[in-house]
Amino acid sequence: MNRLPATLFTAPILTILLAATPASAAEPAAPAKPNILWLVSEDNDCLLGCYGDALAKTPTFPIGGPSLFDPAQMRIPPYQPDTPEMRADWARYYTRIANLDTQIAAKLKDLADAGLADDTIVFYYSDNGGVLPRSKRFLEESGTHVPLIVYYPPKWRHLAPAAPGSRIKEPVHFLDFAPTVLSLAGVRIPAHARPCVCRRGQGRA
Repeated sequence: MNRLPATLFTAPILTILLAATPASAAEPAAPAKPNILWLVSEDNDCLLGCYGDALAKTPTFPIGGPSLFDPAQMRIPPYQPDTPEMRADWARYYTRIANLDTQIAAKLKDLADAGLADDTIVFYYSDNGGVLPRSKRFLEESGTHVPLIVYYPPKWRHLAPAAPGSRIKEPVHFLDFAPTVLSLAGVRIPAHARPCVCRRGQGRA
């Protein structure tokens, strides 16, 4: 089985690859199962092009149109002061998101170069909301809403709950991730756990 190069695990993004161990020649072949790649970033919310943010410069999470990180063009939420300092913070925040997108693209390239892209389901999510006022630690959508993107390669698309590019409206909790991965790997889910809507036919009861 091919393995990812060691450099995949040295960037600031948390990267986890869960891969099934191949059977030895003396063992019967087990049913094929996908690899699972988790890409996790810190302290950002959904300022990604695929969420409809027109200012985002995230070609890996794309939307059409150019992006300019000009403080004067920033959209300041009504719960924040519209000051030059706040606009500069937002411009820096979008720059960090663009840097994140570049790092994600590098991870996906490593996956492809290792010959694993066709057999790997990729999860990307952020650990909590952003760092600007009324973000993380505040029980508002600006503090609790994080991006979650799951990519199924064509070989494993039959496991997906919806067509590529779809949005799942049902809320997903981080506690759902572990049982969902067990479900995708064909492992029995403990009675106390439940998978999220990241797999076809595995929604909540």
